[in-house]
Amino acid sequence: MNSIISIFEQYGWAGINAVITCIVLFYGGKYIIKKLTSNMKTGLEDVGDKLTDKMAEQNDKLADQLTTQNEQLVHTIISQQDKILNHILDNRHAEQKNHNNMLGERMALTEEIKDGLKDIGHIHGAQRVFIVEFHNSNQNLSGTPFAKWSCTYEWCDKNIASVQFAVKDLPFSGLSGAVSKLYNLHEQHLIYEKLEDLLTDCPALRDLFTKYPCDSIVCTAMYDRDNILIGALILEFIGNGMNKLNIGQLHIQAAELTSLINVRYKYLN
Repeated sequence: MNSIISIFEQYGWAGINAVITCIVLFYGGKYIIKKLTSNMKTGLEDVGDKLTDKMAEQNDKLADQLTTQNEQLVHTIISQQDKILNHILDNRHAEQKNHNNMLGERMALTEEIKDGLKDIGHIHGAQRVFIVEFHNSNQNLSGTPFAKWSCTYEWCDKNIASVQFAVKDLPFSGLSGAVSKLYNLHEQHLIYEKLEDLLTDCPALRDLFTKYPCDSIVCTAMYDRDNILIGALILEFIGNGMNKLNIGQLHIQAAELTSLINVRYKYLN
């Protein structure tokens, strides 16, 4: 109080006003600074919140975009895999269909050949009729020299044992005598009225015919399209003789069977 009076005495009301102004400025400045600081803090917080919200929004959009892109990528990959899988399955179905068709055609051809053998047996009075093919392992050579011979098709009359499993992959040399007549002398048919006559030409067959005996045998040559000897049609007569044998008709029937086997060689092997 004394300070204020002293100021008044020295400076009058002007001094008092100056003091009041200083006081107002001092306390008002602190208030203003506090207010400004508070406002600035609030403003910064608002800006920060807005920035945070904006960044969160952008992050959400980016996440959505990445999710969409990933989904599109996954969809594209799955779509491509589906196409590849469908292509593979289509190929497999086509291959299976072709395989089934070929298998069906081969089975039909086999039945046709067997029916032909049965007809030959009934017409000519033979009790066992079969086809032997000359080959090398599982592949027909369609030429000479051959390594082996096998019975590939057979028909047997009632109570007549099959030789098909016994005549399999036998050495070709065992037929040398008979084949020499068929191939080198170009004979179409070999007629052995007695089994011993065949065994004279082919002594290696004696064990086979001891197990599967017959009385008489007819061998008819089978040639492919290139006139290469590929096998023979065999008629075996057991007990009834060869009185019904018709060589002219047998020649035609053998040609028909040879044609079917040539079809198998070309299309179904």
